[in-house]
Amino acid sequence: MKTTLLAATAIIALTAGAATGATIHPSAAVTGLKIHPLHVPPSTLYNQNSSGNGAGFDSQNFTSGSFSSLYNSAGADDFVLSSTSKMTGVGVSGEFFNGSGPAGGATANLYTGGKHPKGNPIATGVSSTTAASFSVKIKGKLKAGKHYWISVVTNCSYVGGCGEWAWDNRSVAKNNVAVWENPGGGFGTTCSTWKPIGDCTSYTTFDNNDFLFDITGK
Repeated sequence: MKTTLLAATAIIALTAGAATGATIHPSAAVTGLKIHPLHVPPSTLYNQNSSGNGAGFDSQNFTSGSFSSLYNSAGADDFVLSSTSKMTGVGVSGEFFNGSGPAGGATANLYTGGKHPKGNPIATGVSSTTAASFSVKIKGKLKAGKHYWISVVTNCSYVGGCGEWAWDNRSVAKNNVAVWENPGGGFGTTCSTWKPIGDCTSYTTFDNNDFLFDITGK
């Protein structure tokens, strides 16, 4: 059974809709998802795109006018390569909830950082993909042994049918745990900037989780 989960403060209150009836506010997280992992290609430099636990965290730009940029959020996870390589893309596994998609594209940002992403992205890629699990082309030279963070955000119209996009979680954490931010505060959490996703909801399901993704290159 799929369950939408609230962040630290309850925001699932119903709002009146004059023409369409009550509308449920977006949820920061969801459990009970049926995972559809992305196929990992042979050119993979780093892979943690497996072992999904049925939980996911919203990572999207809300493109419909009914839900403003206050709800825009982003997830990110880190990785370390054993040898210096050229990155060509990122693949992510995700699911739609509170709607069925499709999404109107996605943006991937690459950061450096320790416990969380720091500063501005050092590389950015844009995709017109509409599927729940997808790849984004993003290029960069990655140094061996250095911490990098990848963030992927979809463009999804909440009231237009897309609903929400959840980045799939896994209970097996590699390196640092996944982080999340909601700068506008629409979800009512304490995560206005990057914090571990377990700190952004009261549900222990998300403690010490990672996101499902892989890094391709050569």
